[in-house]
Amino acid sequence: MRRIFHLFLGLLSASLLAVILLPLFASDFDKFAKATIREFGHRSDPQLVTDAVLHYLEDNQIDDPIAFFTENMDSTYVIHADDSNLSTTDKAWFENGEVDRRTSFTSKYFNRVLTNYKLWIRVLDMRSGERRIHARIYLNAP
Repeated sequence: MRRIFHLFLGLLSASLLAVILLPLFASDFDKFAKATIREFGHRSDPQLVTDAVLHYLEDNQIDDPIAFFTENMDSTYVIHADDSNLSTTDKAWFENGEVDRRTSFTSKYFNRVLTNYKLWIRVLDMRSGERRIHARIYLNAP
């Protein structure tokens, strides 16, 4: 019984230490994402979130957002206009011929047992050479 108590106490101490120390090692972008989610929440206007992301990129002088988001976010999904197996939904993005590539990034924050917030960023590379960025916050819950 005493051994189980010491094991439990050790696990509890390690968990507490992790909770205290992990924020110290969070990247600057993760800190920005969490602050943005706290400020705007999941029912916010996507334009507010997009503006915050664009200001972050500008303030930090990030020239290549695709490389930056690939490195700093959890998942990346790339679709090209000439992909042969596009779904009907994906084809709609490329119908007008303006978009050449769509890159989507997501990261989860504030993970709880049944919920988490997801920061979603979409980068559209236009045929004209222009790049458009859209961002949104989602609440994932059952």
